[in-house]
Amino acid sequence: MAGEPAREQTPAAESLSPEPQTQETVVQGPVQVDDALDEDDPGFFGSEGSCIAQRPQQQGRILLIANLATSSRYENGRRYHAYREGAYLMPNDDDEQERMDLGHHVYRLTLGGELYLAPISEKPKRVLDLGTGTGIWAMDFADEHPSAEVLGTDLSPIQPKWTPPNCIFEVDDFESEWTHRSPFDYIHARELGGCISDDEKLFRQAFEHLTPGGFFELQATRPGRFLSDDDTDKLATDAQFWMTSICEGAGRFGKPLDNAHEWAEKLKSVGFVDVKEEIRKVPIGPWPKDPTLKEIGKIQAFQEAQLIESYTPAIFSRVLGWGEAEIQVLMAKVKRDLRNPAIHLHLPVGKQFVSPQDLLDDEHVTLTTTDSQERDEIHDELHIEVLPGTEIMTDVGKHHFIKSEHSHRVLVPQPSQDPHDPLNWKPIWKLSTIVAVSTMTFTQGFAPLALASMFPYLIADYQSTLEDVIQFTGITILILGFSNFIWAPISTSFGRRPVFIASQLTCLASHILRARATSYGVFMGACVLNGIGAGPSEILQPAVISDIYFLHDRGSWNTLYWVVYMGSLMIAPIIAGPMADHVGWQNFWWLNVAMTSVSILLGVFCFPETRWSRVETTQAEAIASDASVKGTDQQNEHSTSHGNTEKLSATQSQPTQHASDEDPYLGRGTPSKQQWWLFQRNSSPLKTIWHDLWTPWRLFVFPIVLFASFVASWSCSNFLILNLTQSQVFAAPPYNMSSQSIGFLNFAILVGALIGLVTAGPFSDWISKRATTRNGGIREPEMRLPAMIPYILIMALGNIITALGYERKWPWPVIVVIGYSCAGIQVAALPSIASTYAVDSYKPVASSLFVAITVNKNLWGYGMGKFITPWTMEAGFLPAFMTNMALTILWCLFGIIFYYYGKTFRRWTKDSNIHQM
Repeated sequence: MAGEPAREQTPAAESLSPEPQTQETVVQGPVQVDDALDEDDPGFFGSEGSCIAQRPQQQGRILLIANLATSSRYENGRRYHAYREGAYLMPNDDDEQERMDLGHHVYRLTLGGELYLAPISEKPKRVLDLGTGTGIWAMDFADEHPSAEVLGTDLSPIQPKWTPPNCIFEVDDFESEWTHRSPFDYIHARELGGCISDDEKLFRQAFEHLTPGGFFELQATRPGRFLSDDDTDKLATDAQFWMTSICEGAGRFGKPLDNAHEWAEKLKSVGFVDVKEEIRKVPIGPWPKDPTLKEIGKIQAFQEAQLIESYTPAIFSRVLGWGEAEIQVLMAKVKRDLRNPAIHLHLPVGKQFVSPQDLLDDEHVTLTTTDSQERDEIHDELHIEVLPGTEIMTDVGKHHFIKSEHSHRVLVPQPSQDPHDPLNWKPIWKLSTIVAVSTMTFTQGFAPLALASMFPYLIADYQSTLEDVIQFTGITILILGFSNFIWAPISTSFGRRPVFIASQLTCLASHILRARATSYGVFMGACVLNGIGAGPSEILQPAVISDIYFLHDRGSWNTLYWVVYMGSLMIAPIIAGPMADHVGWQNFWWLNVAMTSVSILLGVFCFPETRWSRVETTQAEAIASDASVKGTDQQNEHSTSHGNTEKLSATQSQPTQHASDEDPYLGRGTPSKQQWWLFQRNSSPLKTIWHDLWTPWRLFVFPIVLFASFVASWSCSNFLILNLTQSQVFAAPPYNMSSQSIGFLNFAILVGALIGLVTAGPFSDWISKRATTRNGGIREPEMRLPAMIPYILIMALGNIITALGYERKWPWPVIVVIGYSCAGIQVAALPSIASTYAVDSYKPVASSLFVAITVNKNLWGYGMGKFITPWTMEAGFLPAFMTNMALTILWCLFGIIFYYYGKTFRRWTKDSNIHQM
């Protein structure tokens, strides 16, 4: 099983290295079949000569390898190593050595003659080759880098006696504790599938033995199933059975063959970043039409025949309990399938290289030569300055991006080649996740503002004043805003699931305490606890939306979030009032206990972990460092009506020359077992926590974040002022409403919010899409800002009607139907549009951004709760409402500046390391 991505672009490996700090997988398009093919073609397991790449003799090689552990054991007619006997299932005899050298030749052909992809220095000093086998890679590397000291390690001393003077070999088990005295500049590992029992231990040791700026590169076949582009893989029933059984046996043995797709996440879990990955198709047999792929297929077919003989006996006899005769019959059937010219199989082969996280300069990312060339090519073809937040929504020249299978729109972020990537999940899993997190958002938002319609009862039971009981709401809002300095670091460091479950348990305790509170102080303590627990209602769902949905869909989903959250605030008084009148206000809190308990169950059983290490890249920063250019290349974007599609972000994804337009896992993936753990492991939690504590404060100096936080804060305050004043107005003459009637008034706000949900997301996406089409397929975040205009007018109308109605005692239907409905519409729209603009501009810190918005919003909300009652009692309602409205209009008018100069503000911050977090 061999074959790998190429550094130089050839017909066999047309692809582009993913950009720094982004795990990105690219694949070739469908391979064309040579119709003039029959079973007698010598490439089917038979040709001599061209199938074997002979290594030329090198002058000046010296004898270095010691005669260590040369004893061997024999089984099933094959020779196995004696050192660590039984620990591995592959033989080490002459046939296996020949197969290893064939695999090396396939790699070099697929790589265009190169040995590696990592952008290592021109003169590395120390290099380590793990599982070196025959040592052919180590010796070739030593020949090409005469100044480097190359060490190859393996369990078997099967390497040639004559080696380059700068290459040595040692008998060693890379799964044991490493004892190397000096670190390495580059560590290479090829085809370690089936050889590793503890991936994370190996990766951690590699991490610890790299020099600053060093690279760890892995090359591995991804077995599990033979694939084809024409569905002929379904005809290879015996070969597929063999592949499934081999993987099952290796898994039982404790050294899985089919887990290479998990390596990227595990590499990041031990501290690596800059995970770059490429997937290539290596054909089996001479069936491809392309001559280079045909040559690779011939060699791979010969190697596959040897591989069947190498892998099968030990696994099937030792692990699966098969007899020798059964094994021989199966191997013959498998070879027959692979020899069939009507079956066109290939294997995916991946290549990854990474750098240690704590050795990277936060302000600098190294670009490979290929990256630089592509950056220049895209720059020249686009004729536009590409900054973080700028989205490329169409293929550019020869640069192609992964698209939805149902449309021509590029996906942002580009999904990985992993079925467990949340972006690849099936719609049912995404729906399950959204439903679960929406219940969390709803139940956590349900309690804080539910008190308005039960104020009269709380005043009576605790012998307090209106100003006193309003503090229940004010304190909850204040604590809630700052509690996310607890929850946000946990979410980033250990995952969304622990935040979901722990915060809901905290809220559950606060509801029980409030239901049983017999004094003002105990009830206030319960409010503080509720404020702590309810913090994730303002940050978790936006983070989950970013985890599982492509950027194109997020406008509508973020609007849904705002409606769910604000809707919970609106519905709560509707329910709390009647319950206080008929069954006692305490039972309202027992209702909260029941709803929160259901949400916890959904969190445990329907909410898999969505956090996925998709580190943002800074290619756009590199592009932006070049001189700005003039004009726009008018390339039309393909329109689509399908929802599960996206476009490419300059801050997230790197193009792929002649890459596949489809991700085979898109819409077909499922959560892994690890994603159901209570929390995810983190090798450096303190560093992550510090970033999350500091970043929200740091973001306040970013103009776009300030703009979004002020718009969202004052838009929400237009709803809060209604919540805090409705009992004061409607419980008094001339209205004299009961708590139940006051609660029902909030139906108007809810209806308005639903109107905002139906209109705001689609409207802002439509505005942005039209502007993108006119801009040649290039989308800027600022393009959605004009969508705020109608909602600003609605906000102003609602404030004027409500303030005048309160002041002049207008009939309540006028106040409620117009004023309250307008408040609901604008509170579902303005915060969504403004916050989406900020997230589009600073995607890597979306969670921290919402923390900043929440702090700003809740500080203002606390101040309003503290002073609104005495202010309105002294000066009337007009000054308070008009001041709030004027400030909202002021912040929204800054949108004009950001529409024209937002890109300038993004240019000011393009070099910030927040784009690399």
